[in-house]
Amino acid sequence: MSKRWLIIGGSSGISKALVESLPREDEALLLCRRLPQIDQGSTPTDSTQAQKGVAFSHIPFDIASQTPAFPEILGQVDTLVYCPGNITLKPAKRLSSETIRSDFELNALGAFQTFQKYTPNLLESPSASVIFFSSVAAQVGMPFHVSTAMAKAALEGLTRSLAAEYASKIRVNAIAPTLVDTPLAERFLSSDTKRDAMSERHPLKRIVSPAEAASMVSFLASGASVSISGHILPLDSGLASIRS
Repeated sequence: MSKRWLIIGGSSGISKALVESLPREDEALLLCRRLPQIDQGSTPTDSTQAQKGVAFSHIPFDIASQTPAFPEILGQVDTLVYCPGNITLKPAKRLSSETIRSDFELNALGAFQTFQKYTPNLLESPSASVIFFSSVAAQVGMPFHVSTAMAKAALEGLTRSLAAEYASKIRVNAIAPTLVDTPLAERFLSSDTKRDAMSERHPLKRIVSPAEAASMVSFLASGASVSISGHILPLDSGLASIRS
């Protein structure tokens, strides 16, 4: 049976890999795709594109500025994936309140607002699944990760609370990766020396690929995970649980 996906994000990295991996029989609605020239207060235009046999509705939307406003969607949503996130690495003494607030709004508040907006759509599904993205930094203390760790820890609390509140109706989980080989992490992996050094930090001696993260999303959306909710699933090459 086909599923109706709502993916917040979809332009690059993990979300792009997810879109490319969707089964042919599934339909994806792509939002928060920051297309150029989105005017404040403009009305989003839907377009449909066939890719690998899948129909995608592209709706320009930027969660950071909420430009335009959250799009209205009719009908059920079976899987909601919230992909937006960032990496802020600064010493605590150099962090501003504005940076802390901005990271919280993008990573945690945006996830909550998205869930709240589309809860009615999710409740129409007989097997709704919501997937957020946390970070290993919310589990392991790391230098210079104060802002990211705070925002993602809030997201993990949101995940568990929503899972409890909607336990019989909507499953809610989060994936907590380490550094993933995406454009967001490009500055940390821009040379063989940097890539090797980053790999050596992890017990499994490898960098996580976007395809791996997409596969975990697909698992959490599938019938194979119907008994999993309220969990933070690690995708960290052993960083949080193995000492080598």
